[in-house]
Amino acid sequence: MLCNIKDQLDNPAVRTIMAASAFDPSAAPKPLDQVTDEERARLFPVILSDYNPAWPQWFTEEKENLLRLTGTNKITRISHYGSTSVPGLTAKPTVDILLEINEDTDIDNLIASLPYPEYICLNPPTTPSEPPYLMFLKGYTSTGFADKIYHIHVRYPGDWDELYFRDYLIAHPETADEYAALKAKLHKDFEYDRDGYTDAKSAFIRAVTEKARKETALERMTENNQWVEEILKDRNLALIGFADLSEIDTENRYGYQYGICIAIALKVFPSATNEPSKEYYIEYKNVSARLREASDFLAEKIKERGFNACSLAHERQNEAYRTQLPFKTLATRAGLGWIGKSATLITKEYGNAIRLNGVLTDLPIKVGTPVNASLCGECDKCVKHCPGHAIMGNTWRLHVDRDILLDAVRCKKAVVERGKVFNVTDGTCGICISVCPWTKQYGLELE
Repeated sequence: MLCNIKDQLDNPAVRTIMAASAFDPSAAPKPLDQVTDEERARLFPVILSDYNPAWPQWFTEEKENLLRLTGTNKITRISHYGSTSVPGLTAKPTVDILLEINEDTDIDNLIASLPYPEYICLNPPTTPSEPPYLMFLKGYTSTGFADKIYHIHVRYPGDWDELYFRDYLIAHPETADEYAALKAKLHKDFEYDRDGYTDAKSAFIRAVTEKARKETALERMTENNQWVEEILKDRNLALIGFADLSEIDTENRYGYQYGICIAIALKVFPSATNEPSKEYYIEYKNVSARLREASDFLAEKIKERGFNACSLAHERQNEAYRTQLPFKTLATRAGLGWIGKSATLITKEYGNAIRLNGVLTDLPIKVGTPVNASLCGECDKCVKHCPGHAIMGNTWRLHVDRDILLDAVRCKKAVVERGKVFNVTDGTCGICISVCPWTKQYGLELE
């Protein structure tokens, strides 16, 4: 390891460069701000070292120094990154530190708090409004490297690539080995060209960082799904689905990319005869109320988590009996089921004996695989039994409009007529639920 001028003078490559440039090794060391680029390259070459278990302790010591010198009220986070933060990795013996500061920090005072020449400040901001992207060097002397070397990078709080790269190398030792091999190869060509060495690594670093961000994003999405399921576990929901709505018109989805669809299965089915069932209407009303409460609850919890959310619990139909974003659309995009010939959602687990609701959000979630085609096949039981002759017998697929499947006006009239005895005017008469083979299978399981 080249830590001082004597070590460097003993290096044959350095001697060759010195001879070629008429460098005088007996001359007194210059102050660092007076050395030329060529002299700086000789003083501070690229050095690779086997992993040193002391490097984490170096970081801890310097972290304490920074907190003492700058004041804890300025700092939001101090992180160890770079190769010295990856156990077992060959590295330049330089501890890279990310110092994230509050945005109201006085930059001039911060620079003054880290005394020169122990800390050498690079690229200070040129205007008061310029965001900090400072770098402090520690361990650089007029005779070469000190025993401990630090690069301290000062930034506002952010989602920094360097931390993703570090964490990916720690989690994937085989990638860390590839990085070590690349550095060893590049060291031969760029030992006295630190900028060239850094540039030559950049393509590898970018590729790994991109992979790390994608992997981390997926992990966070999965964690968010698990969090949603956990906070709703006491709501006795039958299904929870997660949807990517980006292919739906932005206005119809209120500008949100993601949707969470929730469902409760009915335990009481409507009568398939001309005699309506009071128990079904009570069940329908109670389940709908539970879903509205669950949707409102979920939206508020998402907001508490720091994201935006919109409950669909209070959506109302227009004069054409449509809503801006039907729950059924949310459910098919989440992969919960398909639209039957009766224009109701049908699931493999519960048939169409379910009620739906949902939340729109920008909370990143892992989405399900959308269902784009019907599994009803040739079945037409709902068509034959519809008391209002509202079901047309057509098969749903993606982008098929509801009016191709159902005459909503006739359906509404049948609902009102069948519900007169109980003064019910909303919802569904339910016969299409009772006669659906998928629902009957679920009913058998209830028994």
